[in-house]
Amino acid sequence: MKAELPVCTRCCFCLPLRRGLLVWGYIKLLADLYILLILSYIMFIFIAFHFYGLEFAGLVIAITVFLVDVGLTVVFIVGAHKKKVKYMRLFYFLSIGILAVTGLLLIAQTCLMGHPSFKFKADLLEYYIKIYTSYFIVIVVQAYFILLLRSEIIKLKNSCKFRFVNNAAEALCSLECEVPAPAAPEPVEGDQ
Repeated sequence: MKAELPVCTRCCFCLPLRRGLLVWGYIKLLADLYILLILSYIMFIFIAFHFYGLEFAGLVIAITVFLVDVGLTVVFIVGAHKKKVKYMRLFYFLSIGILAVTGLLLIAQTCLMGHPSFKFKADLLEYYIKIYTSYFIVIVVQAYFILLLRSEIIKLKNSCKFRFVNNAAEALCSLECEVPAPAAPEPVEGDQ
């Protein structure tokens, strides 16, 4: 059974689609820069105390991922401002990848909690609720953003420079024909 995804015309049911995506892009950029600032500060502390372990390697990987995310978010913002489908499509595929990774992390977290060596404690119930709620919110928001991004890409692909204006209220139909002048008689062979 084939189902088509809807094409949205508004962001959050109130903003124009492209402007809503731009707002989303700027918020995402600010959030990524804020997280990058925090991670850089933690890395500075690790370096200051000469703590080079597994956590430091994980921190370097996280900083690298956020730097790539910041770069691609800037590419998306430039693409949205200039209406470049190629840039927006690149970010679209990145967003699908991030959604897939988030889903895999949720599955891994669930499998880890089901492992026999992991003991369920009632004290951690609030922690579990926060984790799964966070995953759910991230997946829903990311899926909605991907749907909006897809709608904008479709809209930009289908747009053309020519427009049809229907002036039905002021319609005027006129026909102008030129009446051909009578043709001169052709010379007969014997008249020359």
